[in-house]
Amino acid sequence: MNVGDLVVVMNKDVISGINRPSLATIMSIDGEKVLVESVLQTFTSPRIKWVTDSAFCMHVDPQFVESVTHREKQTGNFEAGDLVMFVDNNSYNVVEGVVVNVTPKTVEIMENGSLKIRRKNKNLVMQLV
Repeated sequence: MNVGDLVVVMNKDVISGINRPSLATIMSIDGEKVLVESVLQTFTSPRIKWVTDSAFCMHVDPQFVESVTHREKQTGNFEAGDLVMFVDNNSYNVVEGVVVNVTPKTVEIMENGSLKIRRKNKNLVMQLV
């Protein structure tokens, strides 16, 4: 790892599911310690910097970053009657259903076991396999 590289910073709390990993840039290296700066910046606060052990940093390949920034969203080809699934925004459960209508950007899905119709962006829905 070198100064300027992107890394994913993890720790015990990330492994146990308490926290999320952080995408950061290496600012300085001192032996086994690294100073990193978060890529995430909110409107109310500047980017956060912290010192961590280099063992907690996983290098991110620059080619991977390029492929992510240039990739188009996959919308899929859906037709009425297709069995699909998506993640519910409130409960975070996987919901299965049947496509009842397709528009250029969305699909309308009737949830299995109910008459409830949900409209979802195509990139958030996948075929039920």
